[in-house]
Amino acid sequence: MGDAEEIRRGLAKIERRGRGARYPGGLRQRIIDYCRAGAERGVGVKQVARELGLSWKTLSRWHSAAQKFHRVEVVATEVSPRRTHVLHGPRGTRVEGLGLDEVADLLRRLG
Repeated sequence: MGDAEEIRRGLAKIERRGRGARYPGGLRQRIIDYCRAGAERGVGVKQVARELGLSWKTLSRWHSAAQKFHRVEVVATEVSPRRTHVLHGPRGTRVEGLGLDEVADLLRRLG
């Protein structure tokens, strides 16, 4: 319950709340994380919204939007000196083994 109290204190610091209000990104993420943890315990969005003093519709929208995106990590890898590219076209067309200049030239000609 300590998390809920901390979140409520953060929400209390926001001057303007309700439709069109901006919530700090860090606070919003903590709210979403708290909602996810509640869902894992079997607590619904409406109950979590009541605990935090938020609109359940807002919380539901934030939670749904957060489910659509996943963190990714870009890792640098060693690339061979001769890069080849694959061009995917409509209806399953696939052209492999082209250099970047060749891809650009082909796209110009097709365009």
